[in-house]
Amino acid sequence: MKYSLLYTCLFLIAILMLSGISKDTLGAEHPEFPLFLLEKAQKYYLKHNDSASIYIDSCLKLAENKRLSEYASECHLLKAKWYKDHNRFTEALLHVEFCFPYFEASNNLYKIAECKFISGYCKSEMGDYESSISELLKAIPIFDSLNLFSEYQNAQNALAVNFYLLKKYNLAENLWNEVYKYSLKSNDTLLLSKTLNNLAIIYANDSATRNKATEYYTKSIQLALLLGDDAGASNSMMNLANVYLNQNQNAKAKKMLWEANRLNEKNLNQTQQVYILLNLAQLYFQTHHTDSAIFYINKCQLQSELINFKTLMPELFELKASILIQDHRLEEAFSSMLLSSRWKDSLWQENLASVSAEFELKFKAQQQIDEIHIQQAIIEKQQTQLKAQQLKYIGLIVILFFFVLLVMVYGFYSRKLKKSNAELTLMNEVVHEKNLKLEETIAMRDRLLSIIAHDIKNPLATISGFAELIALSPSNQSFERIKSFSGQILSSANNLFDLLDNLLHWAKSQQNGILINPESINVYKLINKNIKLMEPMAQVKSILITNHCSSNTEITADKASINTVVRNLINNAVKFTPNYGKIDISVEKQEDKLMIHFDDNGQGIHPDELQLLFNPEIDRALIGKDTHNKGIGLGLILCYDFMKLNGGTISVSSELNQGSRFTLGFPIH
Repeated sequence: MKYSLLYTCLFLIAILMLSGISKDTLGAEHPEFPLFLLEKAQKYYLKHNDSASIYIDSCLKLAENKRLSEYASECHLLKAKWYKDHNRFTEALLHVEFCFPYFEASNNLYKIAECKFISGYCKSEMGDYESSISELLKAIPIFDSLNLFSEYQNAQNALAVNFYLLKKYNLAENLWNEVYKYSLKSNDTLLLSKTLNNLAIIYANDSATRNKATEYYTKSIQLALLLGDDAGASNSMMNLANVYLNQNQNAKAKKMLWEANRLNEKNLNQTQQVYILLNLAQLYFQTHHTDSAIFYINKCQLQSELINFKTLMPELFELKASILIQDHRLEEAFSSMLLSSRWKDSLWQENLASVSAEFELKFKAQQQIDEIHIQQAIIEKQQTQLKAQQLKYIGLIVILFFFVLLVMVYGFYSRKLKKSNAELTLMNEVVHEKNLKLEETIAMRDRLLSIIAHDIKNPLATISGFAELIALSPSNQSFERIKSFSGQILSSANNLFDLLDNLLHWAKSQQNGILINPESINVYKLINKNIKLMEPMAQVKSILITNHCSSNTEITADKASINTVVRNLINNAVKFTPNYGKIDISVEKQEDKLMIHFDDNGQGIHPDELQLLFNPEIDRALIGKDTHNKGIGLGLILCYDFMKLNGGTISVSSELNQGSRFTLGFPIH
């Protein structure tokens, strides 16, 4: 005992040391905590669901608290994408600044390229085209080396847009031609439609290639309409209208703008709607339809204010001033020029504030990056210390292990001897218990043989006696007498069959062969079924069996075993009820039980025998005798066992020469 306690204490100490090491080593960098949030964020982001932002922020906060750089970087990148998609380009750049150092340090090329593409896209949208080109030129070779063709073409397209905006048309044309060839090769019709539109924009700047621009715009429109891309078709139509305006083909320009406006009303692109209205105003201004030009310029102004399209306001008010001058409304034209000037000043101040905010954000971002680097250095130092401490603990554990091993070897033989003694003692106890059970089994067998012999002897004696009477009867014996003898033989054969059936069921229950499957049982139907089985026997003795149970009374029990119990009780009642007697079966509901009563007006049972009816150790031959039916047999023992298996009870009350009442009790569920 003392050795076992010592071993237990030593191993507990070792386990605690190891768990301490494991906890200290894994605590800060354990990767499982934010995984669920990150997966949810990515799922909602792909579905363009705004819930993505909530999950990203939760994951980011958790990852930063746990100092999980990988998950924090993934969250920053996902947040950058989300801000880019929502045109919040400054915030997107800030999050790229946070995540890029980690991806660069881990040499994750795909993530590096993604960061550069997002940065280039955002800077282009903010007007910093040169910086955008620099970022995109870093992303494109990586996408190409990783064979990411779709990402490669998107980056190429974004780069071409920058070149176009910087009026480097040749470079833009070359890039878009590459995209054009790829779209043809890959059969990407949507990309082909957009690329044709972009190339047409370049060709439209040169009068020598405007016919080619018209051709490309027309093809782009056809492909977009074929794909159901109303927004793309509307954009190409608006661009084609500008070409027609430059060629003074005002009727064609007007037709294109009206068609573009019709498609845009289906697509509900508010920004594009502003440009269509502006072009319509310019068209009517060039054709000297002043009233229509003023109508569309005012409508364009309202739409711009509605969507807060500030960058277009100076150009819009300048055009409005020109239209008003054409209409000789000089005072209103002067007001429009003033508004145009004020919008320019306002936009300049906003740009200045935006640049200032961007610098401030970059400064804060750099501070946070520096803080992360410091924290990473601290973590690395702590990990080094933990590894040294781990080695120390491992050394102590090895020493402890050998010590325990020596103690175990020392105590091995003494424990083995004690174990052998304990096993011998246990085996002796088991042998003694088995001997006792064997003696009980032999005694039970002898009693059962006595019961079986007694119960089988009576029916066989009856069958033998009446068969002998029939055999010795003169040939002129009456048919009615022979029929009476045959009825007695049949009754005794049935009793013998019931005995053997009960014996089989009882033996099976003693060997755990009965499986109880509780189900809902209709008591009325169950009683009626067994009454019909006993009717031939009852009719021989002119016994009336009455079922007083309600038709909707139900119990929950095993149907097969309860059916056997009911059959035995009715069978016994018929056996021990005299001719012209009666048997009543009724139901009584108590607080938590349902009682089924089997009443007969038979010979009754002596009070001294009542307590012995359900005991297999009592000689059945001594109980319940009458002139015609000797012994009750195994039926009541079987009833008792089956009711016990079903969680019920069986009881009896009786008066001599008055009759008996057997009662089955079932719990109410």
